[in-house]
Amino acid sequence: MLRKLYFVGLTGKDWKLMQNWYTNLTSQVKWEGQLSSTFTEGQGVRQGGIWSPTAYKMYINPVLDLFEEKHLGLSIGATHLASPTCADDELLMSKCKFELHSMNKIQEKYANLENYTLSEQKSKIMIFNNKEPTPTDLFTLNGKPIEIVNCYKHLGITRRDNRGKTLTETVEDAIKTARRTIYSLMGAGLHGYNGVNPKVERTADAAVYILSGEIPIEADVDKKILSQLMNIFRGGGIEKEIALR
Repeated sequence: MLRKLYFVGLTGKDWKLMQNWYTNLTSQVKWEGQLSSTFTEGQGVRQGGIWSPTAYKMYINPVLDLFEEKHLGLSIGATHLASPTCADDELLMSKCKFELHSMNKIQEKYANLENYTLSEQKSKIMIFNNKEPTPTDLFTLNGKPIEIVNCYKHLGITRRDNRGKTLTETVEDAIKTARRTIYSLMGAGLHGYNGVNPKVERTADAAVYILSGEIPIEADVDKKILSQLMNIFRGGGIEKEIALR
């Protein structure tokens, strides 16, 4: 990781600071107000560290750039969306099962070159809108088949494929509830709703929006502003004159 940070431009005193931080690194676990005994962290980024997700993404970024450079995976127009990543949680997306197979093999080769192991137990495959049978031996990792599932949770969001429609669509229901709650908070001036202070949970925004199929609340507000502006321009009167001026 320190070598990758150097190559992306972290040099001089900043690089030495990271090196010193990761030399003889120790940690403790705090649970219910009590601290565990000190233990040494011998590999990986510091658990729970503010800088750790960014440092790991710099470490893993070359393989993500490779997907984009080779035009592998899902894209919308010129925007590459094949590998939304939050720290070590990575999602590979493609419209073609053979392309996804290639991306999986590139990821595995990169892991072997960098001397870390991807977990085949935690890795799953989900297939959407596929009318053709998928060979069960097409997707493998560490010489073992990757399980094909109908339902999987990634970054706290549970997604179901088309075969899981008999189950309750909890994702869509949860999103609708969340939007109603957020708009209520916005209407209350973000100072709380019915005396309750809002608690905001943060994760990788891009990954959440892609997985949920939603747009940010800010974007929704921008759409309403643009719509109102177009109504003013299509109409007439003093509002249009003020807008033009």
